[in-house]
Order: sequence, then C-alpha cells, then structure tokens
Amino acid sequence: MSDLPDAAIDLTNCDREQIHIPGAILPHGAMLVVEPTTMLIEQVAGDTLGLLGKDAAALNGRGLTSLFTTEQVERLRDVLRNSSLTRPRHMLDPLMRIKTDRPIDVSVHLSNGALVIEAEAADLTNRHSVDPLACLQDMFDGLGDARDLQAYCQLAAERVRSVAGYDRVMVYRFAADESGWVFAETRRDDLSPFLDLHYPASDIPKQARALYLTSWLRLITEVD
Repeated sequence: MSDLPDAAIDLTNCDREQIHIPGAILPHGAMLVVEPTTMLIEQVAGDTLGLLGKDAAALNGRGLTSLFTTEQVERLRDVLRNSSLTRPRHMLDPLMRIKTDRPIDVSVHLSNGALVIEAEAADLTNRHSVDPLACLQDMFDGLGDARDLQAYCQLAAERVRSVAGYDRVMVYRFAADESGWVFAETRRDDLSPFLDLHYPASDIPKQARALYLTSWLRLITEVD
C-alpha cells in the first residue's frame, strides 16, 4: 500500500501548497480548460480527436461554440450560474455528446477560477452508467439492516464493489494515533487479503489525507 507507481506524486515530504500536477492526463480521457466568462478554450489535453472530434491545434484559443452546440454551451453556463462547482458536476451521455458515434460522459468543476471540462468514453452497456439512480439504489440496499458498524462497513464495501466492479474495496479506519486498520474488505478470490491488517501513520501521510478530505474520489485507471 505504501509503494508509489512511477507516475504518482510523492506527498510524503511536501506541503499541499507545493503540490504540482503534471501537465498531462491519462490517455483515455480529454480535458479542456476554459475561461468561464468568455468561454474561450485556454488549454487542451488528452484524446480530444478521438472523443471530441478535433485535435488540440483546432481547439486552443477557440470559443466553446466551435466544439459544442449553442444549447450545450448554455447548459454549461446554467451550471456555472447555479453551482459553486467546488466538486465535479457530472453530465452523463448524451447531454454533451459531440460525435454521433462516440458517447461521452463529461464532468465539470472550477479550479483557480477556470472551468475544467473532462470527458471520457461512456459505457452504454453498463446499466449503472445508463441509469445512475439504479446504481445508488443497489449501493444502499440493505445498509439500514446492518447489526453493527463493522457489518455496515462490510456491506457498504461489498455494495461498492458490486456496482463499480473494482478488484478490491476496503474500509480503512484511522485510530487516535493516526495509524490505520483495514476494518472491512471485499476482493477477488485470487488476491491476498488485507482485512484486519494494521499500518503505521506513515502509510498514508498527513498531506495525502488532507487531499482525500478535499477530493473524495481519486480514480486512477492506469497506474503504470
């Protein structure tokens, strides 16, 4: 759990204010950084050609209406007016689809005053992607019947894994001395168990915990 992949950011000896994000994103997605008042595209990254139909050179410095329809841009303006966007707002396919043959899911948030638009391919074969309400219902089903906290956490881990399809889901509990305890776990049968293992406070550095509090979801598709 303490080994960092080559592409990870080592947070052990740095302050939150000193953390720098690399100037690239995972290749399965696309990202636009937009000035929210003018809706001009200021930065571009990722597979914009495959997901959005235009390469970076055709997008940088252009208005969003050169990519999205007027209706889609107005939808983004409504989100800006009605949400702080301190956390991502998800706009599932087909709301922001551009290429008729390429369904995409989009999320938007504000970062240092800029509107960040992220896109990735939508999986229309996954019923939870198509019907997120069903996903929530599946995840919460039965939680109210748990007999105690451990049973609740175990069932919650199982629900998340069944919906998200992860290889392993753990509930990691912190003690007063900041050490950690794998309190609940569900995993593939061929994986070694971590359940009930204890780890020192240094396993998840204080700076990393601070990031977890501000960004509740951190998804890494390719760690290599």
